[in-house]
Amino acid sequence: MLLAQEEEECRRELLSWVPVRQPPRESCLDLLVDQPHSLLSILDAQTWLSQATDHTFLQKSHYHHGDHPSYAKPRLPLPVFTVQHYAGTVTYQVHKFLNRNRDQLDPAVVEMLGQSQLQLVSSLFQEAEPQSRGGRGRPTLASRFQQALGDLIARLGRSHVYFIQCLNPNPGKLPGLFDVGHVTKQLHQAAILEAVGTRSANFPVRVPFGAFLARFQALGSEGQEDLSDREKCGTILSQALGAESPLCHLGATKVLLQEQGWQRLEELRNQQRSQALVNLHRGFRTCISRQRVLPRMQARMRGFQARKRCLRRRAALGQLNTILLVAQPLLRRRQRLQV
Repeated sequence: MLLAQEEEECRRELLSWVPVRQPPRESCLDLLVDQPHSLLSILDAQTWLSQATDHTFLQKSHYHHGDHPSYAKPRLPLPVFTVQHYAGTVTYQVHKFLNRNRDQLDPAVVEMLGQSQLQLVSSLFQEAEPQSRGGRGRPTLASRFQQALGDLIARLGRSHVYFIQCLNPNPGKLPGLFDVGHVTKQLHQAAILEAVGTRSANFPVRVPFGAFLARFQALGSEGQEDLSDREKCGTILSQALGAESPLCHLGATKVLLQEQGWQRLEELRNQQRSQALVNLHRGFRTCISRQRVLPRMQARMRGFQARKRCLRRRAALGQLNTILLVAQPLLRRRQRLQV
């Protein structure tokens, strides 16, 4: 799924598809459903044979899949087989496999529930009664599973899937334990390593035109207002990295860059920002020196501080006058008492 999405994006961005070579591997899904003699196909075929047994199903599975990397036969002649699923290894006991695959209810039970006084229960089992009588055309558990899986794969193929890949750090799900081999196997099974390798080979940095212009528009020349976003991005790449540079590719909706190309653009952007800051500082100092703004600012600051001191003194004198006015009657009264 990841490789298919990567291939689709490369073709959409007018980039030649260069997949990373990967060794051929047979997945567990091929073992279960994607072969003419898959396990579920053998199970369905054996289910409707009158002389078939669980043992014949096991022998045919051993015969067709004995060499499959996800299938393991028991060392001893036991009625079991082992499948190495993505989530882990599972050993299956084939006892009553064929009967369970038919998924048939006992006719007496169906008849009894069909005569229930509860309307819902009776209606459900009256519909199930014709199917319970059996027949080769009745869908089995395996056939229903294959149909549901096919519908799921078809739906995924029609949609653009976004998902979070969860990895199990160790088989026992123990805290603080990271099993490198177990995690690497999951990454290989999910084709994540192949997708990362393919993206690295096909320009890993991919930026839409709008985001690219918002960050690097200052690297371009002036007078590009009439150009489209794609043309503006192409002009910036030509000026910064050179025409026909192997470090970049101009797609239909995105700018695709190698890591070295992205680092080069960031370096040029930082240099231009630093130079712009130096020019701004130089121009500000020149403006101050030419217009003599600094002395005027200093004079205004001294005048502000003088006015502030004057206001403080005036407030202090007002408080002192208030105190004298309040204390004057008290002093007169004291003088009278002393006389």
